[in-house]
Order: sequence, then C-alpha cells, then structure tokens
Amino acid sequence: MEEDAAVRFLEAFNAHDLAAIEAMLAPDVRCVLRSGATIEGRDALMSALAAEGRPGSKLDELTVSVAGRTIEVVDDTVTSTVRRDYHWEESGELSHSMLARTSLTFRADEIAVIEEFAAERVES
Repeated sequence: MEEDAAVRFLEAFNAHDLAAIEAMLAPDVRCVLRSGATIEGRDALMSALAAEGRPGSKLDELTVSVAGRTIEVVDDTVTSTVRRDYHWEESGELSHSMLARTSLTFRADEIAVIEEFAAERVES
C-alpha cells in the first residue's frame, strides 16, 4: 500500500501536481533537503514547492528524463532511487547521469517525513 502511495507521490512531484502532493502530506510533515535544511509543516512545504517550480525547470540547455526506479520498503519507510539522465537540448547527446534517492515515511495514510539524499553522479 505504502509503495503505491510513494510512487503516486513521486509522480505528482515530478509533474508538479501541487494539489495531489498536498493531499498526501500530514499537516506536520517534515522535509529534510539534500543540503540538510529542514522544512516543517505542510503549509511551509507547499509554499516552498510552489516557489521552486517544476523539477528541472531551471536547467538551461538541458532536459532531464527519469528512468530505472527501484523501491525499497522497510517498515513504514519507502525509499525510491531513480536514474536521471541529462541531455543537451540542442543535440540530444547525453551530458551526464545522476542517481537520486528519496525516502518517504508514512504515518497512517499520510507522508510524515520526506528525506532527500545527495545525488550521486553515474560514471559512463
């Protein structure tokens, strides 16, 4: 159940579907960013997501595609790892690839904790 909910959340995040994201979050959700900074509460997180815009929207001259999602479930925590391939917009050539990992901890049917981990560059 949590695995399906996690995939729905991550798809909503990638599509920047703020209404779907908000509906899945606990009011007291805590989000730990890659930088170590923490956002506390659904309202604060939704404001940050709205201000940030769609994932990848700030990339100049690159497009990003997501592939190869793996899911690991341990108790109430679902960890997703995806490969992000960055291509040059003009030529379509691969620039580089990164592995991105995010953990979602559920409480009842809501996401209580989101933790982003530092992305790892994939060597060609």
